Amino acid sequence: MDQWHKELGNAYAMEKRKCLKDYENVDLKEETKAQKTGVIAFQSQTTGQILYMYYMPLQVFDWELETFVPEEAAFKKLNSLKQSLILVAIIEIALLCVYFAGNIYSIRKLTESKKETEKQLHISDTLLQCATALSINQDKDQAISRLLQIIMEYFKADRIGIFLYDPVRKFYLNKYGYAGTNMQSGIGDILEFPDRLLSKIEKVFETSQVCYISDIESDIELDKIWKARETHSVLAVPLKKNGQSIGFVCVENARARVEDVTVLSTIPFFVVNSLIAKEQQEQLQFMSYWDSLTSMYNRNKYMQVIEKYQSQKLNKVGVIYLDLNGLKVIDDRDGHEAGDKLICKAAQIICEVCPENAYRIGGDEFVVIEPEQRQEEFKRKVTALQEKVRQEKISVSIGSAWEEHCQDINHLLKEADKFMYAEKQKYYKSKED
Repeated sequence: MDQWHKELGNAYAMEKRKCLKDYENVDLKEETKAQKTGVIAFQSQTTGQILYMYYMPLQVFDWELETFVPEEAAFKKLNSLKQSLILVAIIEIALLCVYFAGNIYSIRKLTESKKETEKQLHISDTLLQCATALSINQDKDQAISRLLQIIMEYFKADRIGIFLYDPVRKFYLNKYGYAGTNMQSGIGDILEFPDRLLSKIEKVFETSQVCYISDIESDIELDKIWKARETHSVLAVPLKKNGQSIGFVCVENARARVEDVTVLSTIPFFVVNSLIAKEQQEQLQFMSYWDSLTSMYNRNKYMQVIEKYQSQKLNKVGVIYLDLNGLKVIDDRDGHEAGDKLICKAAQIICEVCPENAYRIGGDEFVVIEPEQRQEEFKRKVTALQEKVRQEKISVSIGSAWEEHCQDINHLLKEADKFMYAEKQKYYKSKED
C-alpha cells in the first residue's frame, strides 16, 4: 500500500537511491531475489526524509514485505536521551568557554610577570588538551585515559588513577589508571582504608579541594596501604556527584607543580562529566539492543552478534529458530494486546531455558544462539523449549541445528530456519485437515 506516490513503481529502482553510510553496499535487488531479510536506509526523493526500509520474504510464493519507517519514528524512543546528551554537551561547552574566557582575561592582566604568564599559559594549554581529549574521542574510556596521561605528564608523576568508592564493601576501586605508556596501569587495584582513616579522608574531601601528602612513609597505616604500589607521595582531589563524594583522582609521586592546585582542582569537572556521559552512552547502547515488549535482546543486538561470529570459527555451537503459530489470527480475533501477551509469554519461556543468548528478531520470530555448548546439553534445551510451550499450550514451530566445528554461522542459521519452516508447514497442513 502506498500513500506517497500517485503511481506505483518498481522496488528495484531503489538501487538508484543514494544510501546512507554503512548501507552503501546493500544490493536490494539481489537481496530480494535471494529472499533475504535486511535493512537499508536512504533519503526519500518524495518526502526528503531519511527512511529506513525493512524487507523480508513472506514465504508465500515469492512475495516480499517492505516496510518504510521515517528516521524520527525509528529512533523516537531514543530522542529524549539524545536531547539530554546534547544538552549536557552544550552546558559543558558553555562552561568551558566561560572558563577559558576568564583564563584569557587573566593572562592578559599578568603581562608584568613573564614567569606567571608562562605558568598560566601552561595551565590553559593543559586544560585545553583535557577538553580536546574528551571532545574528540567518542570512546569515553579512551578519552579518560588520555586525560589521565595529560595530567600525569603535567605533574611529572609516576602514576595516576581514578578511584571510585564502593559504599557497600567500603573500599576504593582503581577504575581508570595510567603509568608511562600503560593505559591500564593499576586498574582493578583496591585501596581499603581502616575506618579511622576512611573517616579522616571523607572529612578532608568535604573541606578541601586538593589533598597533598608529601611523605606517606611517616604514617604507618598509610605506608602499609600504598607500599605495594611504591608510592611515596600522593596528590589527590575528590570527585563529587550531586554534592556527594564518589571517589578521587590520585597523582602518585608527583615531581613538579605540586603547589599548583588550578589544574587538579579543575579535573573533577572533566572526569565527573565524562563518567556521566559514559553512563548515558551505555544506557543508550543498552536501549538500542533491548526489545521493549519482551525485555530480551532485539534484532540490533542479534545482527551485532552475527557480525562478530562471522569472523570467528565457532566450536560446539547450536542454533534454535522459533516462530509463533497463529499470531495473526489472535491479533485479528482478540486484538493486538492479546497477541502481545502471547509474544511475551513465549519470550519468557525462551529466556527461562536460554537466558543469555535469546533474541527477538521479528514480530513473532525468535533465535537462540548457544556457543560452546555440548550437543547433549543443546538437545536438552531444545527438548525443554518444546515441552514448556506445549505445557503452556502455545503453538510454536521450532527448528534447530548444531555443529561441532562451525565455519559459517549463517549456514547454521539457515539449517535451523529450514527445519523450523518444515514444522511450520506441518502446522498449516494440520489446520487444513
